[in-house]
Amino acid sequence: MHTASFSLSSAANNYSLPACICCYFKGLHHSARDFSRAMILKKKNELVEGNTMVMEHLTSLYPQLVEDYRFILDGRRNYQNFEPRYLKTKRVEENELGRYLLAGENFARKAYEVVLDLALPKVNDLISELEKRIEIDHYHGFWLSPERKEIVVGLILKEDKVEHFVYHLAERRWKR
Repeated sequence: MHTASFSLSSAANNYSLPACICCYFKGLHHSARDFSRAMILKKKNELVEGNTMVMEHLTSLYPQLVEDYRFILDGRRNYQNFEPRYLKTKRVEENELGRYLLAGENFARKAYEVVLDLALPKVNDLISELEKRIEIDHYHGFWLSPERKEIVVGLILKEDKVEHFVYHLAERRWKR
């Protein structure tokens, strides 16, 4: 869970300020694969390797994730078709790169539920909640910590002020 969370967090940061498109898709692929492996291990007590084995188990255990896995794999195979550019949006958007990150988030949400018995909210929902209290210029990234049971949401506020907000998953509330 730690490695998968780290890989997704890396991709989540690379989404808004892509330094390396190949690394973005690699992070998404590794996070989806490792979250899947964690769920398979939890449900079947079986450690699997490789995309084929992961897909076989996803098909029987979590069919709703199969298309997302294929989608992420396709993005990784065709990463050179994407152009890195700085995105200044308030949320992770349903744009060409954002759809992949949202697919990766689906794996994290399901894995946190299955493996850790925690509800991981959608990052866009957390941003919408924060937007009611503060004026957000644009999204910066998010970081998952399964050990601390937290998600940290990074945002750029007005006047280019960077702020990080910590949401405690077990308590289902923002930390002060």
